Amino acid sequence: MLVFLFCFLLLCSLSTASFAEATQTLSGFSVDLIHRDSPLSPFYNPSLTPSERLRNAAITVSCDSQPRTLLSQSQRTCTKSGECQYSYAYGDKTFTVGTLGVDKINFGSKGVVQFPKFTVGCAYYNQDTPNSKGLGEGPLSLVSQLGDQIGYKFSYCLIPYGLNYTSKLKFGDIALATIKGKRVVSTPLILKSSEPSFYYVNFEGISIGKRKVEMSKSESDGNMFIGSGATYTMLQQDFYNKFVTLVKEVAGAEVEKNPPAPFDFCLRDKGTKHLWFKDSSDDDDDGVPDVVFHFTGAEVRLDFFTHMFSLVNDNLYCMLVHPSNGDGFNIFGNVQQMGFQVEYDLRGGKVSFAPADCAKH
Repeated sequence: MLVFLFCFLLLCSLSTASFAEATQTLSGFSVDLIHRDSPLSPFYNPSLTPSERLRNAAITVSCDSQPRTLLSQSQRTCTKSGECQYSYAYGDKTFTVGTLGVDKINFGSKGVVQFPKFTVGCAYYNQDTPNSKGLGEGPLSLVSQLGDQIGYKFSYCLIPYGLNYTSKLKFGDIALATIKGKRVVSTPLILKSSEPSFYYVNFEGISIGKRKVEMSKSESDGNMFIGSGATYTMLQQDFYNKFVTLVKEVAGAEVEKNPPAPFDFCLRDKGTKHLWFKDSSDDDDDGVPDVVFHFTGAEVRLDFFTHMFSLVNDNLYCMLVHPSNGDGFNIFGNVQQMGFQVEYDLRGGKVSFAPADCAKH
């Protein structure tokens, strides 16, 4: 029997003797995961040092144990005490380093759902990744370890910045039951054995209103990876340059010569949004064209001022898309996924998108 989880992950800190305050509902439960050594825990011992708390967080994995072999050689090292250390870097240059451990995960204060002998990373050094949950198909990811018990299905709905709500992560069949109808678009997932941690899709191009730039057909087979780990969409330098040219053609705004870090391209608005775009009469009712990311079998429509540009000051808008420089890869970032229910069906081989009020999903 599949175990269907409906989890509002408010804190992704998993450890031995951790517990969760749970609220039961008709459709599932919401949980606040609280570490045993957290000041919020009744078991908190204020006399422990940070290193002692880390050492107590989970049963560490030795260098000759089986979980160690699931890490690539470039991701693991062995300490003098025989513990397995891991290091992992993400596409947006953030990374995490720590000790590999084994733990039991409980969902619900009474252990509504339990997963024993769960391999986790006890991080002691993070670069802009305070807590992370692996959703790829790598052997140590959260999804792979839950595996058949969730039917290899999960979804998330990311709340846009500035809203006082919590984004939700769902597992199992219930994860794919929240959006239906004509608004749902799906594209095939492409899995590569050489990079099992990433989900790839066929990215065909981007359009703004009636104008479009396309990827080369020779580069369209699994040429973009998608996930929740990278903040901004990143594009191969050549294609990024074409997209920037398209933005310049469409937007009747002045290009900022010295964009502030960390942005690569900014526009200075000469007036209101309604006067900002050329050929606005041919676009949406508000005079602002949609930006459409074209994938095989799916068109994902994004809002120009929500997903693509950020207002840095009174009249300076900076683009939330960056070039991938010399790496030559494409990433569909989580900023561009905000306000969408994004559903992964790994055995069905597809990822689906639908516009959604993420506060309700």
